[in-house]
Amino acid sequence: MKIANKITIIQFLLSTVILAVLSVVMVLSMSNSLAEEMSDVENLFVESFSDDLTISIGEISQYDFHSLVQKQLQNKIPSVLVTVILFNVLSCAALYFLIKISVLRPIVQIKRKFNNLNNGTDDLSNKIEINTSDEFGDLSIGMNKFIDYINLIISELKKTVDRTKDIGSFLDNCINETLSSIEKITIGTENLKDSSSSLDNEISEISELSTNIKGFISNVTDLISEQSSAINESSSAIEEISSSIHNVDANVNQKYEIAKELVDETQATNEEMNKSLDIIQKVTDSTKVIFDLIGIIEELAAQTNLLSLNASIEAAHAGQYGKGFSVISMEIRKLADLASNNAESISVSLKEVISYIKESNTTTQGTGKSLIKIKTGIENVLYGMSEITNSTVELSVGSKEIITCLADLIEKTTKVRESSDEMNVRIGGINEKISIINDISETNKNDAVEIGSLLKGIHKNIKNLSSFGNENTNNIQNIENLISNMRLQSAIQYSWPDNIPTDSKALMEPLPLSPRGQAVPGYSDGTPTTSPNYFLFNDEDQISVKNKKLTAGIVMHTISSGWSKLQIAGIKSVMEEFGVEIVGITDAGFKPEKQNDDLKQIALKKPDYIFSIPVDSKSQSSLYKGIAEQGIKIVFLDSVPPEMTPGKDYITVVASDNGSNAFFAATELCEAIEGSGEVGIIEYFYDIYTVNIRTTAAKKAIEKFPGVKCVAVDSFQDPQKAGETAKAMLKAHPDLKGIYVVWDTPAIQVESAVKSMGKDVLITTNDLDLEIARYIARGDVLAIGSQRPFDQGVAEAKAALYDSLGKTVPPYISVPTLRVKKINLLSAIKEITKEEPPLDIIKMSEGQSF
Repeated sequence: MKIANKITIIQFLLSTVILAVLSVVMVLSMSNSLAEEMSDVENLFVESFSDDLTISIGEISQYDFHSLVQKQLQNKIPSVLVTVILFNVLSCAALYFLIKISVLRPIVQIKRKFNNLNNGTDDLSNKIEINTSDEFGDLSIGMNKFIDYINLIISELKKTVDRTKDIGSFLDNCINETLSSIEKITIGTENLKDSSSSLDNEISEISELSTNIKGFISNVTDLISEQSSAINESSSAIEEISSSIHNVDANVNQKYEIAKELVDETQATNEEMNKSLDIIQKVTDSTKVIFDLIGIIEELAAQTNLLSLNASIEAAHAGQYGKGFSVISMEIRKLADLASNNAESISVSLKEVISYIKESNTTTQGTGKSLIKIKTGIENVLYGMSEITNSTVELSVGSKEIITCLADLIEKTTKVRESSDEMNVRIGGINEKISIINDISETNKNDAVEIGSLLKGIHKNIKNLSSFGNENTNNIQNIENLISNMRLQSAIQYSWPDNIPTDSKALMEPLPLSPRGQAVPGYSDGTPTTSPNYFLFNDEDQISVKNKKLTAGIVMHTISSGWSKLQIAGIKSVMEEFGVEIVGITDAGFKPEKQNDDLKQIALKKPDYIFSIPVDSKSQSSLYKGIAEQGIKIVFLDSVPPEMTPGKDYITVVASDNGSNAFFAATELCEAIEGSGEVGIIEYFYDIYTVNIRTTAAKKAIEKFPGVKCVAVDSFQDPQKAGETAKAMLKAHPDLKGIYVVWDTPAIQVESAVKSMGKDVLITTNDLDLEIARYIARGDVLAIGSQRPFDQGVAEAKAALYDSLGKTVPPYISVPTLRVKKINLLSAIKEITKEEPPLDIIKMSEGQSF
């Protein structure tokens, strides 16, 4: 049932109840009037008769009296009913118009507003116009405030949804990359487990080898000790040998004389030997006679034996008488046998004698020959002794050299023994280290197993996260669809004053551009400055660019800062308008080697243009030149690497007026400390022109204040570690009143470090994004000389497109400085980000920012 019908029914029921109450009141009133009238009639009637007739007449005339009353009532009822009906009709009409005007119309108006909002035919900028002083007027004011609040919430929700979409997309990419990385890590962990096992085996082998080496070194040490003893003994022996050589020399000289005498004796002996040979020959001849005598004796023995045999025969014939003769024959036979045996023995002995005589003859002859050889040998010995004498002299000299060498060898051996002892100790240390490594390897292996298990869990969780991310994307899309049905007002009404303070207006006026930029080949005094307003395009230019189907890559030092995001957004807004495809956006994370890889990867895609800000200009110059030689045109952001020529190696460089940025921020710092005290500067480690010019400009601003002393200029490599630089600076200079930091991201780290040390130090910096804006809103950062990164990105894109049309592009484009303090923070945010300030910053500003 529609709300209008419900209101009508309520109105009707309410009217009916009111009329019914009024009718009852009227009837009661009329009844009372009739009763009073009847009472009066009755009284008059009674009074008209006498007292005597009262009862009888009353009894007789009772029914006539009631008839009379009824007739009176019947006459009165029609007029009463007409009166009641007329009264009800008039009352309902009056009540209806009263309710319609005072109740229904405001409700219908509120209903129409919400129906239009629900249907998307109205926006939140239109208010409910009920200007009454009753409850509906109060309701209208409350509803209008509620609509404003809803408008703010939906605006923030829209921004949050957009940001969440970007985060979701980034998270999705991160999850995919993480999944890929985890798979690689898992493989690596498995390899690590295998490697750990192999390492354990290797460590065991090394430990065993170390033990063997230690044993070997111990053996070597023992051998060295033995060698040392042997060398000492050898040294003594050689000294003795040297002494003996002298003795040998003397003995050789003595023996030389003896050998001469021996030669003479040998000659005489040889002559005597010749005589002995003659005698031996004669003895040999004499033995023949003896052999003849032996033959006679043998023959005599044979005859005697024969005689004995015959005597025995005869004695046998004689019988008993022949016994004595038999005894004689036996003795004769014995004598014959003895003579025969002796003759045989003499013959054998004589043969041996003859043999010995022959041998002696041979020997004597050999001796003679030997004596001749001995003589020759002795003569050779005499010659050899002469050589020995000469050699002993040389040996004597050589032995002295050997003794000297042995002394050196003893000394070196001692050192070797000491080194071997030290090596033995070190091997013991190595064994301890190997034991520690073994424990570490075992721990690593266990950790690898645990990591592998954890990675499986992480992999599962990331898959779940990916699923949730998809669900979150769908939810965001649903929210976006719901928000798209709400028509938001074009600007958030956050109580802009009718007259913005003069100071706030003044800060929004840009400073004049510095006349020159970075010095490059062809511009020794610096490139002349050109405003971004230089670039103008018409419809034909846009069509021409679209027909070229250009591509571009963006190679950043970082994309985590608000400055970088706005730069990229500015480039993309123009490129999308002109139909240029962005083939890649990279984040070097402030690492030169990472950016080098990024440049190479983007260059492989053959884009027509590359937009880039170098991390380390000096070391990367040759790489950028190489890319330019491939025909890829470069537009630099803020800084140009050394020795790169505009129009040849790159198109142009687009930068903020960084000198003015820093000069303003440093000036505000000095004025805030009333021109007196110590301050410091925290700059960037790498050589980047735009950062260097900020430091130079900040120093110039400080020099304007004689009472302010810059006591420290320190640098950082990683912006996220700039807080450590600040802490070191504050420890060295505890009386520091202020710090200028070259840009916002490290400035936030510096501010946190200052707070953690409990110091009251003012901070100024450059570049404005929403994060640093919150620090300004809270009063934690004093002032910012800000770039306009979105406008800078637009100028960079236009410079590339201008070049694609064959038009001249100036070598240096500069975007004016925007001065930012708390009083103009909200206006500055809108100017820089091209969006309304977030609700939380508006609230943080507490009405002090415009």
